[in-house]
Amino acid sequence: MRKFYLLSVLMLISLCSVNAQVYNNEWISFVGGQTYSNQQYFRINIWKKGIFRVTYNELQNYGVPVNSWFSPDRYQIFHDGKEQFINVVDADQNSIFNAGDYIEFFGDKNDGTFDAQIYDDPSSQPNPYQSMFNDTAAYFLSYNLSAITNKRMIVENDQNFGLYPTVPYLRTKDVRVSDAEYNIAFRDGNKIADNSYMLGEGWYFGKMAYGGLNSFTFNTNKLNVGVNPPQVSIAMMGANALSHPYTVTANGTTVGNYLFYGYDLNKQSIAVNNAPANGQVVINLVPDDDLTNPINENYINTGYVKFEYDRTTDFTGETFPQELFLSAQGSKATINFSSTGLTNPKVYVVGNDTIRIISVVNNGGNFSAVIPAYTDEQKIYIINNSQAFSLSGNMTIEPVNRDPDPAKYARFNNFLEQGMNADFLIVSNKAIWAGAKDYAAYRATKGYTPLLADVNELYDQYAWGIRKHPQAIRSFADQLIDMAVAPPKYLLLLGKGVMITDSKSGVGYGLNLVPTWGEPASDQLFTAHLNSNEYKTEIATGRVSAQSDADVTAYLNKLIEFENNQLQPPALWMKNVLHFGGGSNQDEQDILSAKLHTYAELIQDTLFGGNVYTFLKNSNAPIQINQSEYLQALIDSGCTMMTFYGHAAGTSFDNSTDAPENYSNKGRYPIVLAQSCFVGDIFTTQKLLNERFVLTPDKAAIGFIAVPDKGIIEELDTYSSELHQQMFRTSYGKGVAESMKNTIANVMSSNAGYKNVCMSMTLHGDPAVKMNQFELPDYSVDNSSISFEPSVVTTEIDSFKIKIAVTNLGENTSQSMSILFSRTMPDGITKRDTIIQVPYVTYRDTFEVKLPVDFKDGAGLNTFQVTVDNYNDVAELNESSNNVATTTLQITSTDINPVYPQEYAIIPTSTVTLKATTANLFAAPKNYRFELDTSAVFSSPSKISGVVANAFGVVSWTPNIALVDSEVYYWRVANDSIMSPDTAISNDFQWKQSSFMYKQGITGWSQADYPQFSKDNLTNMIRQDASRYFEYVSSQFALTMTHVDVRPSYEINGSNMDYGGCNFMPQIAVAVLDSVDFEHPWQTDSCIRYYGNYNYFNCNTFQGCNRPRPDKFFLFNTAVQSQTDSLISMITNKIPDGDYLLSWTVFGVGFDTLNDLKAGFANIGVPQYSTLTNADKYMLFMKKGDPSSVIFKKGIYPTEDLRIDYALQRDWDKGFYTSTKIGPSTGWTSVHWDYASTETGFTPDSVLLDVYGINTTGQEILLMSGITQIQKDFAISSIDAAQYPYLKLKMYTEDLINRTPPQLVKWQVYYSPVPEGTLNTKYYSFASDTLQEGEKVSFNIAFENISSVDMDTLLVDYYLFDQNNVRRDLATVRLNRPLAAGDTVMTGISFSTRDFLGDNVLWVEANPRHDQPEQYHFNNLANVRFHVTRDITNPLLDVTFDGTHILNGDIVSARPNITMQLLDENKFIALNDTGNFRVTLTAPDGVVSYLHFEPVSGTTTSADLLKWIPASLPKNSFRIDYNPLLTKDGVYELDVQAKDESGNLSGALDYKIQFEVVNKSSITEVVNYPNPFSTSTRFVFVLTGSEIPDDFRIRIMTVTGKIVREITRQEIGDIHIGRNISEYAWDGKDEFGDQLANGVYLYRVYTGINGSEIEKKETALDAYFKKGWGKMYLMR
Repeated sequence: MRKFYLLSVLMLISLCSVNAQVYNNEWISFVGGQTYSNQQYFRINIWKKGIFRVTYNELQNYGVPVNSWFSPDRYQIFHDGKEQFINVVDADQNSIFNAGDYIEFFGDKNDGTFDAQIYDDPSSQPNPYQSMFNDTAAYFLSYNLSAITNKRMIVENDQNFGLYPTVPYLRTKDVRVSDAEYNIAFRDGNKIADNSYMLGEGWYFGKMAYGGLNSFTFNTNKLNVGVNPPQVSIAMMGANALSHPYTVTANGTTVGNYLFYGYDLNKQSIAVNNAPANGQVVINLVPDDDLTNPINENYINTGYVKFEYDRTTDFTGETFPQELFLSAQGSKATINFSSTGLTNPKVYVVGNDTIRIISVVNNGGNFSAVIPAYTDEQKIYIINNSQAFSLSGNMTIEPVNRDPDPAKYARFNNFLEQGMNADFLIVSNKAIWAGAKDYAAYRATKGYTPLLADVNELYDQYAWGIRKHPQAIRSFADQLIDMAVAPPKYLLLLGKGVMITDSKSGVGYGLNLVPTWGEPASDQLFTAHLNSNEYKTEIATGRVSAQSDADVTAYLNKLIEFENNQLQPPALWMKNVLHFGGGSNQDEQDILSAKLHTYAELIQDTLFGGNVYTFLKNSNAPIQINQSEYLQALIDSGCTMMTFYGHAAGTSFDNSTDAPENYSNKGRYPIVLAQSCFVGDIFTTQKLLNERFVLTPDKAAIGFIAVPDKGIIEELDTYSSELHQQMFRTSYGKGVAESMKNTIANVMSSNAGYKNVCMSMTLHGDPAVKMNQFELPDYSVDNSSISFEPSVVTTEIDSFKIKIAVTNLGENTSQSMSILFSRTMPDGITKRDTIIQVPYVTYRDTFEVKLPVDFKDGAGLNTFQVTVDNYNDVAELNESSNNVATTTLQITSTDINPVYPQEYAIIPTSTVTLKATTANLFAAPKNYRFELDTSAVFSSPSKISGVVANAFGVVSWTPNIALVDSEVYYWRVANDSIMSPDTAISNDFQWKQSSFMYKQGITGWSQADYPQFSKDNLTNMIRQDASRYFEYVSSQFALTMTHVDVRPSYEINGSNMDYGGCNFMPQIAVAVLDSVDFEHPWQTDSCIRYYGNYNYFNCNTFQGCNRPRPDKFFLFNTAVQSQTDSLISMITNKIPDGDYLLSWTVFGVGFDTLNDLKAGFANIGVPQYSTLTNADKYMLFMKKGDPSSVIFKKGIYPTEDLRIDYALQRDWDKGFYTSTKIGPSTGWTSVHWDYASTETGFTPDSVLLDVYGINTTGQEILLMSGITQIQKDFAISSIDAAQYPYLKLKMYTEDLINRTPPQLVKWQVYYSPVPEGTLNTKYYSFASDTLQEGEKVSFNIAFENISSVDMDTLLVDYYLFDQNNVRRDLATVRLNRPLAAGDTVMTGISFSTRDFLGDNVLWVEANPRHDQPEQYHFNNLANVRFHVTRDITNPLLDVTFDGTHILNGDIVSARPNITMQLLDENKFIALNDTGNFRVTLTAPDGVVSYLHFEPVSGTTTSADLLKWIPASLPKNSFRIDYNPLLTKDGVYELDVQAKDESGNLSGALDYKIQFEVVNKSSITEVVNYPNPFSTSTRFVFVLTGSEIPDDFRIRIMTVTGKIVREITRQEIGDIHIGRNISEYAWDGKDEFGDQLANGVYLYRVYTGINGSEIEKKETALDAYFKKGWGKMYLMR
C-alpha cells in the first residue's frame, strides 16, 4: 500500500521515527524545506576487519572541518544504516577535539547483510557472509548539531577476576566463500532465468559435477576436546533441474549424505567428531552418482563452508588480532588467556548493539579480563594496541559531496525535498556528469521537472554506501513514488550498466556506471513489485547506455533533433514502419511472417495509420543481410519504427540490414523493436549492436526495445501485440516507455514466461521519447499528387480522369471530408468546379473524378487546382499550407487558332497575311482552310477562301484582296480534314474565328459591328441577335443559404458563391449582394474593401485566410472585442440601404456575452438576434433598410441544419456593357466611342463611360469615370502602359421610362500594339523519345516573331515534369539578339537524363513570366515526352592482392598492394563517387575497421587511407589501391561492397575474402608439380612476410650427388608473398641443354633476404622431404 505523509517545513525529518516504509536513508539528518542535509558526512572506505583510528590531523587533511567540529561528544559514525559505537579519545582532556586526539571504531569489510533486501523473500539469500556486489564497506563520519548523547564505546574496568566464573573456552569460526561462479538459480523449461533475485541466486565456488569435489582444509589449533564437537555448515545450490545427491566427508570419513532437487538451496550444519586437537580437518563435498540420470549431469555449486569449534584460551605461539566468540553468559565471567605474542593487549566485545573496551591485566604473560553478562553470543576481538589500523593504506576518506559551496559541501542531497514535484528522474554517474547536466537542462526546456541524481550518492544514501548496489536506485525511486506530491512519470538510467556476473571486478566494474537489476538484466524491476504483490512497473523507464560524455552528447543531440522534428509539420516518412521477418526454416519464417502481418494491420488501421514495408528472410542461411538500394533508401529517408522478428545474437539479426554506422538517416531516427534473443543485451562489457544503433552519432535509432536474454516466440508475440495496441491505439501520442509500462500492466500474469518478457523488455533510449504521432490529422497533397488517366489527353476522346493522391500525415480520424477539383480552362478565365465527398484517409488514398474533355473549349493548357477538405470539415494540424495542389494538363487538339491579326485589332495596312498556329505545335502536317468576309456568318458575295496544304505549327495565308478603310473583316480557319469519334464534328468544319478592322496608319482595338460585341459582358441586358438589338432583362435569381453541421454556404442560381470559414474560432460571417449586380457579391480584396475583417485577401501577396483567393464573405472573430466592433460598424455604416445583407455563424459563438452585437443587429432591424444563446447557430437574410424583409433562422449548434431560399427579382432599367480585355499596349493614345438611342426626338437615356486599367497583377483599377456622350473622342495618353498594359471599357446605360437601353455602336482604342511570337515546330529537333539513364537529351526549336512589331531579346524557360509529376527546372536562357518583325531564332537545351528515370514531359516556354509584352502566350508553350530506362546492369568488381587473384585463406604479404577495380557498362555516367564503396577489414582479433578514402584523389601517402582513381568515359573503370601495414599475425577478412552510380550492386553478396598474414619471413618446402613429370615441371611454394627473397636457387642433382642443374632467381620469374606457382617450367635438361635420363633426382632450395637464410615454414608436405632434400621423378 502506498503511504502518504504530511511534511512540515519546520519538522525535522527523522525517517527512522516513521513507522513506515524503509528506504535505507533514515539515518541521514534531513530537515523539511531544506534541499541538503543539515549535517555534513564523510565517507570512510573500509576493506578489512579491525580497529581503525583516524586522527585530528588526518581528518583535517581530508577536508573535515575539525575547527568547527570541536566537541568530541558530537562526533558520530554510521554504518549499515545505524550509528556505531565509537571511542573519541580526547588526549589532552580539554573537551575539545584538537591535535593529538583521534577517533577509534571497529570496522569490517562488507558482507551480505544488505543483500537480503534484493530478494523477494530474504530467506532466499544463499550467503550472508559475502556481498554480491562489493566487498568495500562504507562508514560515514558526521557531527551531530542537535545532540551530544551519541553512541560511545563503553569502557569496562572491573578487575575482580576471582568473583566470577572462568570462561573455559572460546569459539573460533572460519568461513570460506568464493565469487568464482554466479548461479542465476531457477530457469524455466526454455532455460531462461527469472529476473528477480531467486532462491539461492548468488556467487559460488566453481560448479561441481559427478566425479569432482570441493575440498576445504581447516586448522584445529587448540581444539577444546571433549565438550562440543566442531561444526561444519554448508550451503549447496543446484546448478540444473535434476537430482543432486552429495556426500560430505571429514578427513575421509563420511559425516553426511544428502539429496535435493533442481534449483534448490540446501543448507546443512554437521558435527565433525573426528577432528584432531592440533591439526587439520579436510572437508570434502562430493557430488554422488545420480542413478536416475544415466549421464550423471549432477551439477552443484558450493556457496559457503563455515567451520567452527571451541578452543582453549591458550594463545601461546599465535599471532594477533584474533576474532573469537563467546556464548551467552548469565553473569559476568573472567577470561584468563596466555600468549607470547601480546605486549599491550586490548579486548573489544562487540554485541547486543554495543561495543565495550575491556580492561586487561597482565600477570607475566598471563592476561585476565572481566566480560559483562550477555544474552546473546558476543564477538571478542583481541589485538595488540599497536595493531589498530591507521589511515594510510587501510582506509580512505572523502566527502559525500565535493561541491565547494558551504551549503552543499559534504552534505547529502535531500532528494525527497528536491524531487517533491519532479516528474523525470535521471540517475547518472559523475564520470559523465557534464553530459548528464546538459541532458537534465534540455529536459527542463521541454516542460519536464527533472531530478538529476548521482548514482554514487544514491549508494551512500540508499544502500549504506555499498558501491554498485542496485537497491540504491530502487529505494530512491520507491521513496519518491511514495512521498512526492505525485509519483514521477519517467526514470532515465543515464549510463552504461553491466550485469552482476561481469561487474564485481575488472573491466566490468569500471564500466558499470549505473547498474541494472538481476540476471537476466531488468531495468523494469527497479520500480516493479514495490507497492503491490504484482510485478508491474510504476515508473516508465529507459536507459541510455553511455560510457562517456561523448556518448551522452551523441544521443542528446539526436534526441533534440528528433523532438524538434516532431514540432515541425509532419513529414511523410514519419508514417513508415519497416518489418523484418527471420526464422531458421520455412515453417518458422511463415509463423513470424504471419505475426508481423498482424502487427502491420494494427499499425495501418489505427490512429497512426502507418505504411508498413515488410522484408522477409528467404533462405535457411543463419544470417541474411539486406543491403538493397531500395531498402537502404527507405531507411535513410526515414521511418518511425523498425521491427525485427527472428533469431539474433548481440551482434546481429538473422534478417538484418546494413550496419547502423552506414545509415544516412540524420534526424529521421526510428524506434527499433527487436523480438529476438540477446539483442537487447546492453549490459555486457562490449558495445554490441543495440548500443551501436542508439549511440552512433547522427544516424541509426532513437530507441531500441528488446530483451537481453533468450526470447520465446509466443511470449514475445503476446507482449508485442499488446505493445502495438498501446503505441498505435490505446496510448497513442504518449511516450514509448509509458506504452511499455501499460503493456506490462495488461500482459503480466503468474506465467513465468510472461513475467520474464515483461521485466526483460528494455528500452534503450529516453523514456519520454514519443513516436512520430500527432494530435490531429494532416491531409497533405502537392503538385506531384495529381495525375491524369490517360496521361496524354486529346480532343479525340470524350473524357478523362483526374486523380489526387491524398496522404494523412497526422492522426487517423473517422470523419469524412470534401475535395474540390477546380479546372481553369485554356482561356484563363472560365473555371469549372467539381466537389466530391470522400471517406477518411488513414495513410494514403487516391480519389478521382471524370471530366469531359470539352472539344470546343478544352484544347490547350488547362490548369487544375485540387483542394482537400475544402469545407474545413476536419480539424487539421495545418489547415492550408499543404491542402492545395496545382498542375497543368495540355489537352492536345487537331484545332488551329487564329493569332494574327489579334482579335479586334486595327491594322494600319491595306494588305494582310493571316496567321494561325496549330493547337498542337507538334501535330502532323495537314491541310488548313482559311476564309475572309465582311459578314460574321461568312455569307456575303465578297467572301474569299483558300487552303494551305501540308502545314503545321505556324500556318500563314495571304488573301488576294485590298482592304477597305474602316471596314470590319471577319476571318476564320479550320482543319480541312477533321477526324473525330463524333460524326457531327467529322462532317463539319470546326472553325476558329476572329475579326479585325483596317484603318490607314492606325493600330489599336475596335469593336464596331454588332457581332463583335458578342464576347462583351452584359449586366442586366441581353442580346437579341436576330434583330441585332440589346434590351434590359427581367431577371430572377434563386438565392439558397444552407448551414449543414459546421459548414455554411450560399448559392445563386445553383452556382456556389462561397462556403466554409477560416481556422477554428468563433466567427460571424457577413456577405453583401449589390442591388444592381446580384451575381458578384462583395469580395475581401484588401485593395477594394476592408472592414476590419480578419479574412482579408492581401492584394500584394495574393494570400487570403487559408485560401489563395478573396472570399465572398467577411469574417469577424467574436472572441476579440475589436473584431466585434468592426462587425457592428460594417453592418451599420458600410452596407448601403437597398443592398442585401446575408449573415451566419461559423463554428460555435458565445452569444451570451455579445450584448453589444445583439444591439447592433437590433438597430438595423433584426430584433431576433437578441434571442441567440451559446447553444445556437443562425442564418440571416435581409434587404438593408427594410426590416420587413428579414428572414431569420436559428438552430442548435452544430447538429441542426438550416436553410433559407429566396427569389431575387428585378425588371432592370439600367445596365452595363463591359468590353473584352484590350491590349497589351506599349503606349495608349485615344478612345473613340458612340451609341444610338432607340427613341426619336426626346430620349430619357443616360450613358456614362468608364475606363479601367488592368495592372501587371491582373487587378482592374478605375482610371477614368463618368465620361458623357459629349466626350466621344478623348485622349488616354496619360495612362502608363507599363503600369497598365491592358484596359477595359465599361458603359453604363439607363432608361427609367421606356426600359430601352442605348445601343452601343462602336468603341475603339488607338494604341501601339505589342509583338506576337510563337514557337515554330517547322524548325525542331529532338534526340529520341527513349533514352538510357545518363544519356543526354538534345532539344532544339525555333521561335518566330509573327507580328509587325519588333521583339526584344527572348527569354526561354526549360523545365520538365518527372514521373512523379514534380516540376524540375532545367535552365533559363536569354537569347543573344533582338527578334525583328518576321524574324526567326533557334533555341535549345542539352542535359543528362541521370536524375530523370521513367516517363518525363519536357516543356519549353518562350517569354515566361511576361518578360516582355506579347499578345498571346498559349503558342509560346510546347512539350515533348520521353522515357528514360533505368540502368539495371550490375558492375563488375575485381580484387587482386599484389596483382594476383587469391583463394580464400591464402597467405598474403604483410604489406600487400590490394587493388579493387569496378567496371561499369554504362557509357554515360562515370564512376567518380567514393560513397558508392564500403570497404571493411576485420583483423585477427575480430575488430572491424571501416576503411576511409583519401579526401581528394591522389593527395595522400597514408597507408591507412584508400587511394582512388575516378573513372573516365567510355571505359568507366574506378580503381582503389590499399597498401596497409598488417602488423598482427592471423586471418583477416576483407569485405568490399560496391555499386555503380545507378545503385546497382556489384553482386547479390558483398565480396568477402579471408587471407592470412604471417609477418615473419618464411617459406614452405618447394614442391615440383607435376611429379613425376615427362616434359616439364613447375615449382610450388608459399612465402610469408612482407619482403621477396633476393636469393632463390633450386639445385638439382643425381642420387650420387652430381649437380646437373641450378635454377636461379632470375629464371624462376615473378615471386610474391603467398601461394606461388612458378612461371618457369624446368624441361628436364641439364646445364648444357642435354636431356637427362629417366629416374629419380634430388633437389634443394636455397633462399635468403639480405644475406640471411629464410626460415622454413612447417606444413604437411614436410613428410616428403628429408633434411631439406626433395625428390622428383623424370619419366619420359
